[in-house]
Amino acid sequence: MWQVLACVVKGITVGPSPQWLQNRLIHLGMRPINNVVDISNYVMLELGQPNHTYDLHKIKGSRLGTRRAKVGERLLTLDGLERTLSEIDGVIVDGDDNPVGIAGIMGGASSEISESTTEIIIEVAWWDPPSISRSVKNLNLMSEASMRFRRGADYGINMERALNRVVELLSETCEPEMSKILETNGNLPDTSPVGISNERVNGLLGTSLTSEEMMDLLQSIGFESQEVFSKMRMKTHPQIIFK
Repeated sequence: MWQVLACVVKGITVGPSPQWLQNRLIHLGMRPINNVVDISNYVMLELGQPNHTYDLHKIKGSRLGTRRAKVGERLLTLDGLERTLSEIDGVIVDGDDNPVGIAGIMGGASSEISESTTEIIIEVAWWDPPSISRSVKNLNLMSEASMRFRRGADYGINMERALNRVVELLSETCEPEMSKILETNGNLPDTSPVGISNERVNGLLGTSLTSEEMMDLLQSIGFESQEVFSKMRMKTHPQIIFK
């Protein structure tokens, strides 16, 4: 189960991040690198949504795909180590089907952002938590991204919000031109309704709210709810941020 959003952004100028951004990353225990990488990391911390940036000109065919790794495939990751992959691991691949990243864990060195980068691909994804956990264990490789995916990062609107936020922050240091957002997914999990009773809620909170008052409060923060046999059923929930 997975979902991937991606877009191309042109007009990139790689350089130092604004001082406020560098200060926040340092305060949060991360080392500033450059504006593109720093913004990607900052948005992950801010919204709880991992994302990754690729140098477009280093991606063969200028497109990305996903698949399971082949036994014995190797990839030099951003930490400078060459990893031997297996079919347990998911990979991001380029137009020639070559791995350019380990899904949900770490990007590859071959497509990393450099001072000469002028066009990028921003990838924002959701990966099935058990799959990421198996890959982390198999490769003995933990990252800030995999830590969040293992906990169950949200999918849907928060992903698009993160992608747009990256572009918004890039506009502080360059003049980004964003393409249409492309989406692909495979068998996303269903969101099951959750039932709660008035008596239970009022008993826990020490309140005397009516069903209508409860539904109004829930709907005001993004829940879709309805009353069924004197009980509330929440059909959808607002986007949750796992930081």
